[in-house]
Amino acid sequence: METSILPQLHTLVTVGERTSLSRSALYREIKAGRLQALKVGKALRISENELQRFIASLEAQKVA
Repeated sequence: METSILPQLHTLVTVGERTSLSRSALYREIKAGRLQALKVGKALRISENELQRFIASLEAQKVA
C-alpha cells in the first residue's frame, strides 16, 4: 500500500503570525496574486511551500 504525504495547510491567522501581516493585508496580497491561497470549503488555506515562497519574496524586498 502506497502512502502519500499531504501538504501542511495554514490558516490566515497562522500566516499572519509568521509574517507579521494583518488579516486584511493578507487578503490584499491574495487579491493581488502575490500570495496563492487554496479554498477549502469556505475557508482559505495557504500551503507550507507557498508560505515559504512568499516569505522569501518579502525578504527580497527588505530595505537596505
